[in-house]
Amino acid sequence: MTMKIEDAAAALMRDHAQKKNIVPFARDYGAQDIAGAYAIQAAYNKLQEQKLGRRAGYKIGLTSRRMQAMCGVNHPNSGVVFEKLIHRSGVQLPVSGLVRIGIEFECCARLGRTLGPRNGEYTLDDIREAVDAVAPAFEVIDDRNSAYPLDLLSLIADNS
Repeated sequence: MTMKIEDAAAALMRDHAQKKNIVPFARDYGAQDIAGAYAIQAAYNKLQEQKLGRRAGYKIGLTSRRMQAMCGVNHPNSGVVFEKLIHRSGVQLPVSGLVRIGIEFECCARLGRTLGPRNGEYTLDDIREAVDAVAPAFEVIDDRNSAYPLDLLSLIADNS
């Protein structure tokens, strides 16, 4: 099956705007593996940038075995954080646009220098030297009243 990456990204934009429940969808658009799911995510994130501003960072999701088990997966995934979704301490956010709100307690690392693509892996020392600050953070999530376990490919495509 040919991947319909742009169609999948447009469907995600529509589903979020209409507050539809998260359902398995990535395979319907031709994603048969994680690479396909990340291809959909890249197209979706490009559309999101128009609405949410530039990419301000990255996130790693499903890092604990308990969360992986709850979502029916066996490894972490990653996504993008957009500038308009980052708020300083003390902000008051409206919840009227959310379906089923959740709060996740996070650890945020701010890099003081870029860790760009390279041929070899980064060492722990490389990463330690690049980190400028570490701070607690909270992520406001909306699982849009989804049924668990979630489909990994669809979760990745939906920017985790």
